[in-house]
Amino acid sequence: MGLGLFNIFQIIIWVIFLLFIASKIRQKHWKIVFSKVAAFFITLEIVAIYITDRLIDYRFYNHININSIEGHGFQFVTQFILFSILLLLIWFILYFGSTYIQKLPIHKNRYFVPIILVSFILLSWPSGVLNEIYNVYKILDAEEKSFEDALIDVGISPDKYITPDQLTAKAGKNIIVISIESLEQGFLGPNFNNIAPNLNNLSKELTYYDQMPVSPGGAWTSASLYSHQVGMPAFFKGQGNAVFQGITNVKLTGLGHILNKAGYNSKYIVGNKEFAGMSDILTVYGIEAISEKNSLGKYPKNNRGLYDFDIFHEAKLQIQALKKDKDKPFALFLSTINTHFPNGIYDKRMEKYIPKRESNLEFSVSAVDYLINDFIIYLKNEGLYDNTAIFIFPDHLLMGSSGKVIENIKKSKRKLYLITNAGENELSKKTTDTLYQIDLPKMIISGAKIDTNATFLVDFIETDNVIDFIRKNRIKLTTLNKASVTKKDYSSGITISISDNNLVISSDEDSVLFTLDIKQKHEIFDITFNSEMVVIGKSQSKRNMNNLFSITAYDKTYKRLHLLVNIKDGVIDKTYFGNKKYIGIYKSGQQVTYTDDDINLIKESNDTILYVEPKPKKN
Repeated sequence: MGLGLFNIFQIIIWVIFLLFIASKIRQKHWKIVFSKVAAFFITLEIVAIYITDRLIDYRFYNHININSIEGHGFQFVTQFILFSILLLLIWFILYFGSTYIQKLPIHKNRYFVPIILVSFILLSWPSGVLNEIYNVYKILDAEEKSFEDALIDVGISPDKYITPDQLTAKAGKNIIVISIESLEQGFLGPNFNNIAPNLNNLSKELTYYDQMPVSPGGAWTSASLYSHQVGMPAFFKGQGNAVFQGITNVKLTGLGHILNKAGYNSKYIVGNKEFAGMSDILTVYGIEAISEKNSLGKYPKNNRGLYDFDIFHEAKLQIQALKKDKDKPFALFLSTINTHFPNGIYDKRMEKYIPKRESNLEFSVSAVDYLINDFIIYLKNEGLYDNTAIFIFPDHLLMGSSGKVIENIKKSKRKLYLITNAGENELSKKTTDTLYQIDLPKMIISGAKIDTNATFLVDFIETDNVIDFIRKNRIKLTTLNKASVTKKDYSSGITISISDNNLVISSDEDSVLFTLDIKQKHEIFDITFNSEMVVIGKSQSKRNMNNLFSITAYDKTYKRLHLLVNIKDGVIDKTYFGNKKYIGIYKSGQQVTYTDDDINLIKESNDTILYVEPKPKKN
């Protein structure tokens, strides 16, 4: 049974299962409530199939958050309307269908229980609805262990694993890594009328790995980054933006550690370095993240940060700066964005270089294809090509399950690939081997001829079926990832004070500093925390505090916690810590402290919503 038919089969069984459960509910009120909740989950499964071509799993869990949806802007308006209609239709079917079943003989005869039991078993098949939901739960519920114990559980001897402080590394060639958003292998095939001619030519002229499946824990952008930087699947207990935010230290060795030890200047150009905490994870591995906020050039505004056109222009500027330091090799990483699901990001400037295509997404594919080739020509003209190891690969498969582009993609086996100018004899794997995303750090090191004692997860996997190993050990890998990272958070308490015309908001592990504007009578400061009490947003305003009690881009259905500080005439007037819509604590004074008990109270209350805290009265 193909994946599409399996998904349809699971949705049908899921509907039947919930229909029969609802038919046992006699009270009209509770039947309506159950039908609405059930309809929501069925619709969410269909949304997951639309976006990821799979039922709800860990990848979908990481994508369904307010910040990710907002990042796509108006692109999903049509889909939102259609899925809202679908939600109402499913609710109608569940409510009236279950009411009809109540009147049938089958509702009371001996076949009712077997139908429920068989449906439950079918939904619990590997990759089935209930099985995948259970797997997500297990990842989020993974136990915490010491780093050494977590290594042992995965099958890695702590004595044989090389930690960052044990590294030795000697520099080789310059390195350029280009991670292409969603441009999977099918775009290089015959089904798209040669929309990526340059990548096609490079796949024939250079070393080409065409057996590269998507690995669990590597099927979305930030996960792909973690895979090719650390050689680990990105299984974490958090969601979306919470995964990497606030990281201050890591125990798992990554590319950045090796490059720094070998004396490389390392930079990573990405459209929006704040997305999913990319800046935090790159910084802790010693790689400077470059985006529109700290780029050498000035570029048009884009809700994704930088267009691909600007990313490659910035890459040329960075190389000009890096090559001036002749004593140090460089490593430059690029992540493109314009080929993102669902319709790509159209850049009119590229019309000067490539012809029109049948869709905006295909135009974006041709655009990045052109830009990559132009960049390689630039490296040759600068005399850098021969002493630079270049690696080109997609970050993940194109998302979505419908549309002409996806239908063409599905005509061939869906895979990733690696194109490199390093010789096959220099690399850690042969082109006939299956290449996995977690192999990429070793491939980059070997291709660049870096001499190092570094070890990675793949060095300790004894089976040839790496994907099967990852699936069987995803809970243990989650524990290992968690044991590797240290985060700065405010869970131990928050102290607010003013020192030398600065507002200081601190805890045992972190602090935020704001410079006060002495000309302003009122200033309001808003710090947003995620569920781990890691800072994910900061803002400064001259509005009255009452006007800030509304949802922001950092909120998630009013579940984020905020610290609001009102400064009046240069002193602390009042502060608020809470949910902004529901529960909160107000305090005032020249130095304000929210204890760990205060924080735990608000966090617990935020989950239960016991009462509504009134807004402060206007002055």
